[in-house]
Amino acid sequence: MVRRAGLISDQLYVDHLAGRFRFPGDAGRLVMSAEEASFDAWIKYYRPDENSVNSQLSYYDKGELLGLLLDMIIRERKLMR
Repeated sequence: MVRRAGLISDQLYVDHLAGRFRFPGDAGRLVMSAEEASFDAWIKYYRPDENSVNSQLSYYDKGELLGLLLDMIIRERKLMR
């Protein structure tokens, strides 16, 4: 929406997405889905423990990527009709 509104350039948006795909230092991405992260957010994110860094991820970051992928799938299917 920010790109479509003209608030950022296409290149800046692509650069932002490229950074999101890396999940730097986010070990939790290997053990937790976005659904699980969202469900557990009200419990675990507000009461972190010593293992939180290794077992959790940002559902905002992963959700952004899932939204992008869903959008791309919908657009591809529209083109195939």
